[in-house]
Amino acid sequence: MNDDSDVNLSPAFSSQSRAVFHFGEFTVRCDTREATRHGELIRLERRAFDLLAYLLHQEGRVVTKGELLEKVWFNHFVCDSVIAQCIMKVRKALGDNGQAARVIKTVHRVGYRVGLPVKREGAHPELGADATADNAEGGPQVIWLPTEPPADQESLSWVKTGLLPVAAHVLRSRGIAVFQLDAATPDATENPLASGTVRLDAGSTRGEAAGIVTSRLRLDNDVYRFDWQLQLASEEFIGTAEGGSPVELALQAAGEIAPLLRC
Repeated sequence: MNDDSDVNLSPAFSSQSRAVFHFGEFTVRCDTREATRHGELIRLERRAFDLLAYLLHQEGRVVTKGELLEKVWFNHFVCDSVIAQCIMKVRKALGDNGQAARVIKTVHRVGYRVGLPVKREGAHPELGADATADNAEGGPQVIWLPTEPPADQESLSWVKTGLLPVAAHVLRSRGIAVFQLDAATPDATENPLASGTVRLDAGSTRGEAAGIVTSRLRLDNDVYRFDWQLQLASEEFIGTAEGGSPVELALQAAGEIAPLLRC
């Protein structure tokens, strides 16, 4: 398979990302998809840039080949040699090498990680189960429930929680606090904020209430359909989007939801 074939991209390096990474003499800008060394532009093929950006987002964590296959190649069938070749392209572009790798480290029989200290600019898109960001007092809040993946599509099971970082990046950039609530977790009625949940209160004002987003991804003849529903205290909004990438559809949905929360 051609290493630069057109497939969907993972949330970590979506074209909507604003993250900027500085490591050693290098800078990577995700919004413009540019990599520089001492200010000089480095040429990176699309897939090589995607791989580097994903590793940078992991902040030094070791990433397995299986994870790279899922997040960078979206489970398209590729052999280990294709991943290794892509790593080699990144190293070559950065002046690194496999024998004395400085930038991209190989962890034997496990995977790869960035070997240099990384400084990050821009909002952090990854949110844990209890994480919040920019939660200004009285500001908009939203709970983004796990996305329902297409039935009988095991390769798309990642969207259940994998689309949250994409939506959170957009919403947080607009001053909206984002919470994740596992669909199986009961409402925390006594202290919802402490447990990472916010109970919807029909008597609350719009500024104090939390919105709750539910969503479902469907796949029909290689076309994705993303249906979302936003519930506020006394109102309900629905929307849908169609396209070739779950990530881009989640970005679009978050962009449509944000102004509804800020009204």
